Amino acid sequence: MKRSILKQTDYDVVVIGGGAAGLTASATAVSLGASTLLVEADRLGGDCTWFGCVPSKALLSLAELVRCGDLRRDDLPARLRAIRQQIYEHADTPERFEALGMEVCFGRARFTGPGAIVVEDAEGGTRDITARRFILCAGTRPALPPVHGLEDISFETTHSFFEMRTIPDRLLILGAGAVGVELGQACARMGVEVTLVEREDRILPAGDPLWAEHMMPVLERDGVRVLTGTTVTRVEHARVGRSVRVTAERAHENGEILELEADMLLVATGRAPATDAMGLEQAGIATTGGFVKTNAAGRTSNRRVYAAGDVTGRDLFTHAAGAQARAAAVHAVLRFPQKYDSRAIPKVVYTHPECASLGMSSAEAARARAEGKDVKTWSLPLSSLDRAVTDGHPEGVLQIQATRRGRILGATLVAERAGELLGTVGLAMQNKVSLSALGSLIVAYPTWTDGLRKLGTQHTLSRLPTGLLRLAARMLRLRGPAAGISPDDIV
Repeated sequence: MKRSILKQTDYDVVVIGGGAAGLTASATAVSLGASTLLVEADRLGGDCTWFGCVPSKALLSLAELVRCGDLRRDDLPARLRAIRQQIYEHADTPERFEALGMEVCFGRARFTGPGAIVVEDAEGGTRDITARRFILCAGTRPALPPVHGLEDISFETTHSFFEMRTIPDRLLILGAGAVGVELGQACARMGVEVTLVEREDRILPAGDPLWAEHMMPVLERDGVRVLTGTTVTRVEHARVGRSVRVTAERAHENGEILELEADMLLVATGRAPATDAMGLEQAGIATTGGFVKTNAAGRTSNRRVYAAGDVTGRDLFTHAAGAQARAAAVHAVLRFPQKYDSRAIPKVVYTHPECASLGMSSAEAARARAEGKDVKTWSLPLSSLDRAVTDGHPEGVLQIQATRRGRILGATLVAERAGELLGTVGLAMQNKVSLSALGSLIVAYPTWTDGLRKLGTQHTLSRLPTGLLRLAARMLRLRGPAAGISPDDIV
């Protein structure tokens, strides 16, 4: 009977949401031989293409052109939109995914039962759809803080910021997480007066504390005014012009009240799930705070429904969404026990310098050592890396956390090429390559990767049997200084 019911469904797999997770899930499912339908409410590409990774990284690059005088600031918005459109046309069009063999349907999906949805298009037409398996990739939307007056003024979120036609002279950003810090630094570097307001005690509060330690002086040097430990209590239109007035209270200054003004207010205080009005309760899909609960394979409380990407509330990164989606699609189609491992997810903030981490952070390593665990942090200041000096970026640090025998547990990097360097560390961790093995790697000179080689050499030197070396030196009548070298003195 069960097999008969499955044969009567319209598709093997229906993917709801055409962002990073949805595109990956649908492409994986169809490549495995499943009849696949992709349902999207707006445009394919999702947050990454339209409001996140693509436009924000374009802004970072274009801001450097403005700073160097190679691009007029007024021309930046149009150039940014052109780059975004170029990537969409290359990677995210419906035609590209239909060519893979799937069907693409535009409209809003809502569950009507455990194995059925209804899709309503822009004209109000509806279509009932059944499937063996569903993969929910509905994504998130900007989360708005409970600030008095916010609903009465004009403000921007990442969903509107990149549609701007002109760059403001004064920008106030509410939230100093990755988005706020990236966009704040980029705008400050092209002459915008930027104020960052963060409720927590440090910037980048979700990241390794080492990031904030190195980035704070950089932001201040770039002209960004950073207010940590500060809570915005009220926003309103200023009395003169179109500017915004913000009232904030500083916890560190005995409750000092600040009055701030800006031409544009950008709210970057996190993400909220976009699952309301999707009928999840009709399908028996459990949630926590609106985010869909899943197991390691992406399966929800409804065994016919999987979820992947930001809608799960775990690791809100495009590459994490892709990894979750592949695991969910493989399990949904083949029942193969594919699992998502959050420990393998790299985290990168694309500031100058970049901040990156993978696995155990420096703070976690310090706590582990305090508990007597076998963890050591190997560190290299960029002032000791020739390529960093020649490039004029000697501020930052490379750190790797490892056991005494060299098993790599994690890395924290603050460097101009930190995101690229992290890939090498990730490959080493995934394949159980020891830290000493990195030290034996022959890399081109001068490169940023040579910094990882130096960290590996540090570990190798720490493991040398100094006593035996000194004994051998005496037996061979060597005439140099006593054998042994400090890991800090490597070349």
